[in-house]
Amino acid sequence: MASRATSTTTNSAWALSSFTTVAPPAEPEPQVWTCPLDGLTFDTEEALAAHYAEAHAPAPVRYTCPVDGLVFDTQQELADHYNQFHRSAELVEPTPVIPAYLLWMIIGIGAVLIISLIVLIIRTRRVA
Repeated sequence: MASRATSTTTNSAWALSSFTTVAPPAEPEPQVWTCPLDGLTFDTEEALAAHYAEAHAPAPVRYTCPVDGLVFDTQQELADHYNQFHRSAELVEPTPVIPAYLLWMIIGIGAVLIISLIVLIIRTRRVA
């Protein structure tokens, strides 16, 4: 008969031990920064920021003189230029605009006066 070896002890060192496996540290995946506008990729966030500032930054605000068309970087420069060279333009009174209905009324009254004058001349003319 074959004998069977059975272990009746459950308190063996093997049963009471906890095992942990130690894996080699995983290398972190390199971070890739992608430009949302043109899809270019960069290794660092700083490189992406530099690219964005150079390639996609909005055009700087420019201020144009309404009188001579010169362009200035700041509103203060435009104000200084305007006050220095065009201040007299502010002092000129604008030409008043006569409404169209008044203009036609004046023309109509003038026409009536001229016609009345012609009729008066014709009536008072002596026939020879």
